[in-house]
Amino acid sequence: MNLRAFLFAAVASLAAVNADVNMINHDQVKAFAQPEPTTDSDKSAVKFKPQLHISYGCHPYPAVQADGSVSAGLKWSGPSDGKCKGSGLGSQVYSRSGWYKDRWAIMYAWYFPKGRQYISKYRSGHRHFWSYAIVWVDSDKPGNSVIQGRLSE
Repeated sequence: MNLRAFLFAAVASLAAVNADVNMINHDQVKAFAQPEPTTDSDKSAVKFKPQLHISYGCHPYPAVQADGSVSAGLKWSGPSDGKCKGSGLGSQVYSRSGWYKDRWAIMYAWYFPKGRQYISKYRSGHRHFWSYAIVWVDSDKPGNSVIQGRLSE
């Protein structure tokens, strides 16, 4: 890559990062109401939606609200469950689905305002964390589909 192309890409990346985004406190983001499922894909996504069990750390919160404002997250320092034990305004599960190698894949994602990782005896973390689960079924029709497997992080 030549220097001119590299500089252009770097400037474009910085401009995108500094876009006009309204960041609000993580506990002020209002969740969208779950829409009434109308398609077979929507109905399958609701039928197979995993339930989370949070034994420690942050609980999920909505990441973005209707006016486009996004969560500013939380610093990873301090207690792992500090100030993020669940939103009084509701939570949000994000979902997408599609065919992959003759299986219907439904991907679910949850946003957490902070994430922690334990590497050996050291703690490390970051302001925003996403967790996901993928449910594999044999059909996109909710009435007669069977779970083929799952993957989660």
